[in-house]
Amino acid sequence: MSALDSFRELVGSGLRECPAVPLGQSREREHPEWKTHSCWLSCGGRCVNRSYVAEGVVLRQSPDNTHPDSPDYPQQRGCARGRSLRHAVFASDRLKYPLKRKHWQPGGGENSQGHLRGRDEWERITWDEALDYIASEVTRIKNDYGMKSILSTGYEIRTLVDRMYYAPSLSAYGGCTFTWGQASQGAFPLVSNMMKGSFDLGRMDYSDRFDLLEADLVVMWGHNPSWSIMGNTSYFYLRAKQAGAKFIFVDPWCNPTMQALADEWVPVRPGTDTALLLAVAYVLIRDGLQDQDFLDRCCVGFDADHMPEGAPREGNFRDYVLGTYDGQPKTPEWAQPVCGVPAARIEWLAREMGTANRVTLRASQAPARTDNGATFVQAFYTVGWMCGACGLPGAEVSAGAGGYVGFGGPALVEPGDRGAEWPVNPICEPPRGAGQLAAGNYDPSKYYGIAMAEMWDAIVDGEFTNFSHGKEPIDIRMLWKVGEGGRINQNPAFNRAVEAFRSVEFVVSSDLWFTSDCRYSDIVLPSTSFWEVDGFVQPKTNRELLYYTSKIHEPLFECHEDLEVEAAIGERWGIDPAVVNPLSVREMGLNQILGARVVANWERQGEGVTCSDSPRLAESATGAYQSLWNCAWDAPALALGDSPSASDLVDDSSDQGGIAASGLGSEGFEWEFLLDVTREDLEGLGVEGEVHSGLVPLREFLETGVYQVPRALGDGFGHVRYAEFRADPDGCPLNTESGKFEIYCGAIARQYERFGLSRVAPIAQYVPAREGYEDTFADWDAQVKGEYPLQNLSIHFIGRAHQAFDNVMQLREVFPHDVLMNQLDAQAAGVSQGDTVLVESPHGRILRRVRVTSLLIPGVVVLGEGAWSDVVDGDIDRSGNANSLERSSLSGEGQCTWNSSVCRVLPWDGEPLPPDYRSADRRGAGIASVMPARGRKASEAARNAAARLAQVQLPVAPLGGLPEELRDGGAKRLVKDDMPSSAARGRQTFGNAAKLRFWPQGDGAPDTSSEEGGAR
Repeated sequence: MSALDSFRELVGSGLRECPAVPLGQSREREHPEWKTHSCWLSCGGRCVNRSYVAEGVVLRQSPDNTHPDSPDYPQQRGCARGRSLRHAVFASDRLKYPLKRKHWQPGGGENSQGHLRGRDEWERITWDEALDYIASEVTRIKNDYGMKSILSTGYEIRTLVDRMYYAPSLSAYGGCTFTWGQASQGAFPLVSNMMKGSFDLGRMDYSDRFDLLEADLVVMWGHNPSWSIMGNTSYFYLRAKQAGAKFIFVDPWCNPTMQALADEWVPVRPGTDTALLLAVAYVLIRDGLQDQDFLDRCCVGFDADHMPEGAPREGNFRDYVLGTYDGQPKTPEWAQPVCGVPAARIEWLAREMGTANRVTLRASQAPARTDNGATFVQAFYTVGWMCGACGLPGAEVSAGAGGYVGFGGPALVEPGDRGAEWPVNPICEPPRGAGQLAAGNYDPSKYYGIAMAEMWDAIVDGEFTNFSHGKEPIDIRMLWKVGEGGRINQNPAFNRAVEAFRSVEFVVSSDLWFTSDCRYSDIVLPSTSFWEVDGFVQPKTNRELLYYTSKIHEPLFECHEDLEVEAAIGERWGIDPAVVNPLSVREMGLNQILGARVVANWERQGEGVTCSDSPRLAESATGAYQSLWNCAWDAPALALGDSPSASDLVDDSSDQGGIAASGLGSEGFEWEFLLDVTREDLEGLGVEGEVHSGLVPLREFLETGVYQVPRALGDGFGHVRYAEFRADPDGCPLNTESGKFEIYCGAIARQYERFGLSRVAPIAQYVPAREGYEDTFADWDAQVKGEYPLQNLSIHFIGRAHQAFDNVMQLREVFPHDVLMNQLDAQAAGVSQGDTVLVESPHGRILRRVRVTSLLIPGVVVLGEGAWSDVVDGDIDRSGNANSLERSSLSGEGQCTWNSSVCRVLPWDGEPLPPDYRSADRRGAGIASVMPARGRKASEAARNAAARLAQVQLPVAPLGGLPEELRDGGAKRLVKDDMPSSAARGRQTFGNAAKLRFWPQGDGAPDTSSEEGGAR
């Protein structure tokens, strides 16, 4: 029995005694090897991880060791989460088979038994049954209510294809309803696009890591990358500190990043950051510390003499701060009772920022994830520009995820295009407006779906807010979460979400584990992890890195890759699988690596570093490489038939924007192919394509799958945003109405009015948040606290990446999911360290153990997000899902207001909570005694569903919204994707890099079976 079979028997049938095998003998038999793979879950780090694998079982993991570590050329090391992947992938609660909720039956109405979702037992079914149920129910709902009544809820990325929540099968079958609005980014995207002409999650606004070394002062606003991003981010900040930068943190909590780096801490209450920034601006103006030259040349709206054309002079920012017209100067004394920062401390902060030569002002997105988040974004940029923090090394004002590992700039190495496109939804704009809403490109005649923040209310109440059109009816009958997500767990207002899930006729989910979404579903499909698919290029890494991951093991149990599943569902509707799943993971990955390019001649710019001098993996990787190469050589080729031809898969025509192996790229760099590809290489991979010269031989690259551009100070690849604009603002205008930074921005006010959700002034003004600090008082004037005297701050947690890893008990032990509380508040509530407490808000209740600390300001509790909900005793969530306490309301661009909620903490007189790592594994409740699938006949309901599906009269053109060429079931060309990959947007691509060879069937032809097996 192989190690993998042993594992399957172990987790599938309970513990059993196994004879011991000498370690040396075991390793000799199993041929263990190190393989490179990704950590794919949504923290933003995307670090290099490696595993020691024997016959599909990961024996141990290692961080990046592909080259020696150095400050200039650092290893891309994974964190505790990434190094726990083997505990997650091989978890005991890994979904193994398709499941059906016991009391759900197809057909809608009373058959749904929706009130039992989250409480019911489960039955194991076959893939055929599961897919027949899904296809039949979608068709029924389509015929009875229309495709608009099906809501695709996905958002959180956990798959290779970062647009999997586009529901390609539903889009090909006639469409569905999507969601729009902002989750993690809060109010930043729209306001940033209006005020400065762009927003890209900090990828370009952040300076290169070497340029930060020039900063005199770094102000970190609501930023804790040591927990939220990890990777090398905090180390790069440490290097700036060692180079002489002073670090000031503004945050309600003295977080771990602050504990490592901070010279000073300025505690501020959640949702009151704007008041603090306005008071800082007052001191800068009063003492003449603002960079007036920069404001005059590069900004509009700061004072009456520099207002945009047509704007009222009295609307300028300077006069508002000084109280010239409203009679209320925004002094430190005015801000102190609101934000909680003493006036003298505000004076000090303003002078520090105003007198520093080079200021870097960085914010996470957390302060903008509030009800009044837009005002923070306005004030944040305004004060940064007042300090001249722009366009110089060490001088920037920026926000976001920071290029995914904390620092920005255009890519120095990038993959080729994947070569795949997916169906366009014919009835609804892409999720979140595909970035168009955030850029202010709103078309009132189009249907964008439901705002994420209003999703549950819309389902339960039967109406949604259609921007300025107001409330309109909507009838959601089905929830679809295949491929992406965690919405019931990761959206605000969990208890309202449960109502929504129980109110519809059908819910289908796919996942790796029995997550909260699965628990409240009717059909659950087991998905593959990234470890179970062929090699691919890890998306969204930092600018210096490209890596191609290995397949670690075959799919466990009956798990299948999500796009395969979508294609199999589409087949039941008469849709060609090549439309829904045009290329396999392997095909996309090969397109990307064979078309990868790197900045040319970096070895001459990087202080003498050459390719031949590049550090190599310390240990021998020959075995790992040989295994990968043999696997590629022996991989089954695709079958002929209805599959698209090789030329259809990847177009190598000149009008696709292909460039020479060495040429000038869109960022001004000279580029060359990364990989040297020979005819022998292509034959070994079983693909057709063009050979080309490159920097690294393909065989050498595949030894580790990792390529990192060596860097050094002064290598010519630094990045400082807006340097050209600062030097010549008239000759290098921005993409704003005025061509400059807009402190007074009429476009923001107009766009908010067009959306019709809330209003905002053209300049930064303090507006109290709903359920903000002021709402903790029953009587603000008399300062009498109310029923909910505390503010709840929801943070990214070190033990999870959103909801991922919450089932890893090792992480639960090392990083307890406690509620943090100041000792003064704990004393007032009558609770002590380690007590179980009941945390209540107007929206829900949770149980948690309390950690009493002096590192958190009074009046605030902190709780990590992402815990899988476990509701007992009515509406009490004993797992501590922060979203059980959150409110859900619309404002601005539809951002979720995670950090605008009030609560109270009470002693718990019931059974105390044990530590989470000792808690019983309750997530698989109801699935332990499922009926085995093999050897039993399909249920009568499944047979009826299949029969109904077979009788469906499909329309002549079932692929609504698709080109004419595809309506006959053929695949003459692919469907245009409304949101192409980053490589295809405005940049040259290498469409001719890899064409899959279609072997003729017959003697001597390779096996033509599906690469990863059928999904049925």
